[in-house]
Amino acid sequence: MECVIYARFSPRPGESNSIETQVDECQKHAWANGWRVLSVHSDSHASGADPEREGLWDAMDAVPRGGILLVWKMDRLARDLYLAEALHRHAEKRGFRVQAVREGVADDTAEGRLIRQVLAAAAEYERRLVQVRTSVAMKRYQSQGRRMSRHAPYGWTVDPDDPARIIPDQAEQQALEYMHRLRGEGYGWRSICTNLDAAGHKPRGKSWDASSVRRILQRFQQRTTEHQPTEA
Repeated sequence: MECVIYARFSPRPGESNSIETQVDECQKHAWANGWRVLSVHSDSHASGADPEREGLWDAMDAVPRGGILLVWKMDRLARDLYLAEALHRHAEKRGFRVQAVREGVADDTAEGRLIRQVLAAAAEYERRLVQVRTSVAMKRYQSQGRRMSRHAPYGWTVDPDDPARIIPDQAEQQALEYMHRLRGEGYGWRSICTNLDAAGHKPRGKSWDASSVRRILQRFQQRTTEHQPTEA
């Protein structure tokens, strides 16, 4: 039996299992069952509700017919009921199955589908509960004029005169405006990444990727409509 491993990590409250930990447990599970690991794929800082994860689709494409997509838990695949079911149906059409180390495999019987959907619904409920708690905390912090994290969001930098506040970063602001314009012109996420590189706009990490650009733009749009930055 051949398998492909997929791991996802999102730094949120209660998230303690790193990509390395997930991959390690998946590899041990594969070896214990005599499966050959073909490749390992992952997404870091990625929401389980985001369908445009490069690592996820690379993993889905890499699984051969009759093989297994191995994850640590089913919520690593998705934290959205509709997305989780769509991914499972995609796997069925491609002729492979998804299996979780911690939860086993839900077969294609009526009972198996029910178990799979209950797990997905529970993951979605947990995600939405975290969103509500985070939103409440953010509003409380903002009312006190405080930053929400150690790092300023892309497009902003910590005010050297007041570490509790942020001010615009001119170079990153230009990149944000460029992203926004390209998206408005109908460019896809990967095309935007290519154009950012070509225009000389620098990412904070090693390289631009579709998930991070999408997340940056979402935060930028939210900030410009709801949370105007405090002037230094």
